[in-house]
Amino acid sequence: MDKEKILELSRKENKNQDIYEKEVLVAGNKYSCIVTAKLALILCISLEKKFEDLFYFD
Repeated sequence: MDKEKILELSRKENKNQDIYEKEVLVAGNKYSCIVTAKLALILCISLEKKFEDLFYFD
Protein backbone atom coordinates (compact mmCIF):
# COMPACT_ATOMS: atom_id res chain seq x y z
CA MET A 1 0.00 0.00 0.00
CA ASP A 2 1.17 3.47 -0.71
CA LYS A 3 1.15 6.31 1.77
CA GLU A 4 -1.85 8.11 0.27
CA LYS A 5 -4.05 5.01 0.37
CA ILE A 6 -3.14 4.36 4.00
CA LEU A 7 -3.95 7.97 4.91
CA GLU A 8 -7.28 7.78 3.07
CA LEU A 9 -8.28 4.59 4.91
CA SER A 10 -7.24 6.09 8.23
CA ARG A 11 -9.31 9.20 7.62
CA LYS A 12 -12.36 7.10 6.74
CA GLU A 13 -12.00 5.03 9.94
CA ASN A 14 -11.52 8.06 12.18
CA LYS A 15 -13.99 10.41 10.46
CA ASN A 16 -16.66 10.21 13.16
CA GLN A 17 -14.37 10.23 16.19
CA ASP A 18 -13.73 13.32 18.24
CA ILE A 19 -10.07 14.17 18.95
CA TYR A 20 -10.82 15.00 22.60
CA GLU A 21 -12.66 11.70 23.00
CA LYS A 22 -9.61 9.85 21.70
CA GLU A 23 -7.31 11.66 24.14
CA VAL A 24 -9.60 10.83 27.06
CA LEU A 25 -9.72 7.17 26.06
CA VAL A 26 -5.93 6.96 25.77
CA ALA A 27 -5.45 8.66 29.14
CA GLY A 28 -8.05 6.42 30.76
CA ASN A 29 -6.41 3.28 29.41
CA LYS A 30 -3.02 4.46 30.62
CA TYR A 31 -4.23 5.14 34.16
CA SER A 32 -6.22 1.92 34.36
CA CYS A 33 -3.07 -0.03 33.44
CA ILE A 34 -1.12 1.76 36.15
CA VAL A 35 -3.80 1.02 38.75
CA THR A 36 -3.96 -2.63 37.69
CA ALA A 37 -0.19 -2.98 37.96
CA LYS A 38 -0.19 -1.42 41.44
CA LEU A 39 -2.97 -3.75 42.60
CA ALA A 40 -1.06 -6.75 41.24
CA LEU A 41 2.05 -5.58 43.10
CA ILE A 42 0.11 -5.16 46.36
CA LEU A 43 -1.40 -8.62 45.94
CA CYS A 44 2.03 -10.17 45.34
CA ILE A 45 3.51 -8.45 48.38
CA SER A 46 0.60 -9.34 50.66
CA LEU A 47 0.67 -13.01 49.61
CA GLU A 48 4.47 -13.10 49.59
CA LYS A 49 4.51 -14.62 46.11
CA LYS A 50 6.32 -13.76 42.92
CA PHE A 51 4.35 -12.17 40.10
CA GLU A 52 5.06 -15.15 37.85
CA ASP A 53 3.70 -17.57 40.45
CA LEU A 54 0.36 -15.75 40.64
CA PHE A 55 -0.24 -14.55 37.08
CA TYR A 56 1.64 -16.85 34.72
CA PHE A 57 -0.60 -19.19 32.75
CA ASP A 58 0.55 -22.05 30.53
